[in-house]
Amino acid sequence: MEAVAARAGVAKTTVYRRWPTKLSLVIEAVSQTITADLPIPNTGTLSGDIRAVLHEFVEITNRPSGRAILKLLAEGGSDPDLKEALRLRFLEQRTTNLTMMMERGLARGEVRADVDIELAIDMGVATVIHRLVFMEEPLDHEAADHLATLLISAVIAR
Repeated sequence: MEAVAARAGVAKTTVYRRWPTKLSLVIEAVSQTITADLPIPNTGTLSGDIRAVLHEFVEITNRPSGRAILKLLAEGGSDPDLKEALRLRFLEQRTTNLTMMMERGLARGEVRADVDIELAIDMGVATVIHRLVFMEEPLDHEAADHLATLLISAVIAR
């Protein structure tokens, strides 16, 4: 916090007024870069939208800010405050965006009516988090395409 205050040219108390903990400062700093990076794609097809989201996520996770988020996710299991902050700051908005994409696909007749949209989204998100955080394997464009194919085949109307 002292280094942040010094770099900003303000007193340490000023930093603490805005961010009462180091954790809140880190989450705010990282979220500023991540939030702008995930627009909701609208390619006209669910397949295109899912692929666009996953390929953009590949790019994000290869940036320093993306790697910082992954480290926070890895630490989130042991810190309830961090876990809640990450859920509210990152996962909730992305889940809302993915739900909108799936509902557009449903409205276009691309998604089966019996699909549990929430569960389908959980499958995709959990797979990505498992691979990046727990297995510590990168998500590259080839893996993103493979995951997109699996997700699409699970929900597509035949």
